Amino acid sequence: MQQVVSWLVDIIKTYEPHLRIEVRHHNLKDCYALYLTANYKSLLKGAELCHIKKQVKSRFGGGLREFSFEEAQCFSGIEGRNTFLTDMERAFIVKQLVDMIRAPSGGLTLQLPTKKVRIREGMAVVPRLISANLIENMLPLHSSEFLKHLQHKWVLSIDEQPLDEIRDYFGTEIAMYFSWLGHLTTALWFPALLGTLSLFYFLLPTSNLLPPLTRFDSEGLLMYFVGFAYKTKPDVKQNTSQLFYDICFVCFAFFNCVWSTAYLESWKRKQAELAFRWGTYDNNCDSYLQDPRPQFQGEYFAPNPVSGRVEPYYPPWKHAIVRYENYRTDDEYEDFLISKIVIFQFVTAFGSLFYIAFYLKDMKRLQETLATLLITRQITQNVMETVVPFLVEKVKLSQLTYKMTKSMSNTSLRRHVEEVRKKNNLSESELRGPQQSRPYFTIEPSSSQGIRKRFSQRRLAGRENELHLLENLNQTFAGDEAQRSARLPLPEFKPSGSGAPELTQAELESLMAVYDRPLDDYLEMFIQFGYVLLFSPAFPLAALCAVVNNVVEIRVDAFKLCNTVQRPFGRQVKDVGAWQKAMELLGMVGVMVNCALIGQSGLVQRIYPDLSWGGQVLIVVVLEHIILASKIFIDLAVPDVPHWIRIETAKQEHFRREAFKRESRMISSSKMGEGDSSATVDLPRPQNLAENRLQRRSVTPVARMSQFKRDKDSNCIDDSY
Repeated sequence: MQQVVSWLVDIIKTYEPHLRIEVRHHNLKDCYALYLTANYKSLLKGAELCHIKKQVKSRFGGGLREFSFEEAQCFSGIEGRNTFLTDMERAFIVKQLVDMIRAPSGGLTLQLPTKKVRIREGMAVVPRLISANLIENMLPLHSSEFLKHLQHKWVLSIDEQPLDEIRDYFGTEIAMYFSWLGHLTTALWFPALLGTLSLFYFLLPTSNLLPPLTRFDSEGLLMYFVGFAYKTKPDVKQNTSQLFYDICFVCFAFFNCVWSTAYLESWKRKQAELAFRWGTYDNNCDSYLQDPRPQFQGEYFAPNPVSGRVEPYYPPWKHAIVRYENYRTDDEYEDFLISKIVIFQFVTAFGSLFYIAFYLKDMKRLQETLATLLITRQITQNVMETVVPFLVEKVKLSQLTYKMTKSMSNTSLRRHVEEVRKKNNLSESELRGPQQSRPYFTIEPSSSQGIRKRFSQRRLAGRENELHLLENLNQTFAGDEAQRSARLPLPEFKPSGSGAPELTQAELESLMAVYDRPLDDYLEMFIQFGYVLLFSPAFPLAALCAVVNNVVEIRVDAFKLCNTVQRPFGRQVKDVGAWQKAMELLGMVGVMVNCALIGQSGLVQRIYPDLSWGGQVLIVVVLEHIILASKIFIDLAVPDVPHWIRIETAKQEHFRREAFKRESRMISSSKMGEGDSSATVDLPRPQNLAENRLQRRSVTPVARMSQFKRDKDSNCIDDSY
């Protein structure tokens, strides 16, 4: 094991020399842990490689833009070392830098006593070691203080969800899921209310509900309803119940078709607002502009047709073959995975209901089966998501606690607890002092007036004072480099019983379940949405059951993320992805199923008793086409993006263009002034900015096929200033 750790540390230090590495031995689990972090300068350079968007200062056009290290002075809050990048963004940057370390020309070989691990040229090193079971997991550590805040404001509260705080801690993908779940819960109140009223209306005495346009004759009850003669058998009490059941059934089926369309259109506009607010609205770049995912394996290397970078290449025709699927980007992989899961789960979740409704034609049994699935499935899933992982974690923790204290006496145990408590309090005070009080700029008390004066001059002089800001940046980065601690040496492997073991936070969180992405949560809600949309006319209380479940589900999923699973790495998304298309297709299927249920209920036959079976089918098909046409018309008539977002994006683009023109004029005037004066001042921004930017964008670890080793000072980004 120590051989693997030493080899991996050497690889990381060779290809990512600016990463800080500390190696610690977890005695209780008999394994090694690598603690990775980076200084502020490396994080800023990594933010550019990861295309993270940050707020631009108002005088440079405002809005959100991809971070550029060369233009760091243009971004708002760059002075705040501890606040400019969130914890989620820092963890994401470090993970991306580690994941994209690839084997150089000729590949790599790790020789172990029992096996030999070969890493082919261009293959990601860390994912390969994970697949070989040499690395157990990668995880970012939780922030205890922020989790306590989320527990109080999110898990234990019934108020509106703190979506912005969820986004800052867990990432845009998880925040978008909880926003979608809350929006779905709000939308379900409408069919829940209608279903409750229809059930109450149906349970009333039917003799008091006969409309005035009703008369009896020798053949039974003849009711003129919406221009149609509804004819039944002589049993008045039974047939009036059937009449009102048919009315509620048809109204609920029509309402489902309209409600599903309105809900989906409303959510499109809602997610556009969230994406605009979180800076992911225009994250729709082509796959050729994205870096290949670490698990992507190419047959050979070829230049990217857009950027010209050398990347692993895989024949497109093999993507169509399930056995040889090898998708290039994470988005492509996830979209095709969701499509396969949706098809499979659609058959398994709704197959029995289709069998009961259209083969057995037993509406009462359909109602009982749907109620059973909604109630029992939701209860069991909530228990499996929270109670079971929580108990498993407690059992593992108790085993480790027993293992840690079984060889200690009561006196030594008390002394050890006190020492650990004092050590934790001391470390928290040390970490909290310098990190929270240390600003991005090192400002002495005597020079604060000079700094204010410089900033006022900068507002007046414009471009000239950018030199002072860049000098401060260089001084800060130099001080950060000087304070960088060296990697701890590898400790000797010691059994867990030796010494006084200590249970660290990383060791405790490694016992928790892994939570990569909310795929299972989306799938659970998708199936519930299908139950309500497809078969709720047979069980009007389905929407009410879904509302109650979703209110509990939000707190259950929040509790799961905060207490029972490892903290996931945040991902930047602009929408719910393939789930949006899946719900739209389910809405189309819902129209067909609801119309088929109307025909299956016998209402058409009771209205037109002399009509043949083919005529009844034709009426249902015409009705289904009319509803589908209306659904498509609403989809085209209602814009997916609110008008004010289009105006704001156009304003931002206009401000950016104007700011670029002003900066270009200032640079041109400064160059003319330099030609007339004897003293020359080097501009912080190089003249060939476009060329340097293209080079900076193309030197990601994927593109460094010919030169995998980088200089320790360059860190793969131009650092000329």
